[in-house]
Amino acid sequence: MPKYKNYGKLYPYLPKEILEALGKSDEKIKYTEHDLKHGKYDNEKHTYKESREVSLDMLEETGIQFPSSAESIEDIVVRSLLIEQMRKAVAHLLPEEKKLIFYYFVSEKSQKECAKILGVSRRTIGYRLKKIYEKLKRYIEI
Repeated sequence: MPKYKNYGKLYPYLPKEILEALGKSDEKIKYTEHDLKHGKYDNEKHTYKESREVSLDMLEETGIQFPSSAESIEDIVVRSLLIEQMRKAVAHLLPEEKKLIFYYFVSEKSQKECAKILGVSRRTIGYRLKKIYEKLKRYIEI
C-alpha cells in the first residue's frame, strides 16, 4: 500500500492550500491504484472482498455522468499560487492604492461610488486603477 508523503515537512515554504491539494492528490492516487484494484480483507470473517473497480465504459453504459465543473487538483494549486502572487504584489502598493483596490474589488463599488467616497472625480479613479493595474502587472509577471 502506498505511503503518504509529509509535504509540510518536504516543502515548508508552500501555502497551506497547496499542501492540502497535494495530500488530496495522494489520497486519490491511493484510492484508484490500491483500494479499487485490490479490494479489502475482512479481518472478522477472514475473507477477501473482491475489488470494487468499475470501468469507465461500464459507467457510461449505465448513463452515469460526471460533473464537469469539479475543480481539479491542478486548478487548486494554480489558483493558490496566483493568490499568493497577488498578495505579494498588493503589499507593494501605497496605502491609498490599497484603499481604492479594497473599495473597487472587495466591496464591489463602482468607479463613481469610489470617486464619491475618496472625494475625487470618476476620471481620476479610472486613471488610478489603470496605474495600479500596471504596477501589479509588473510584480506578478513571471
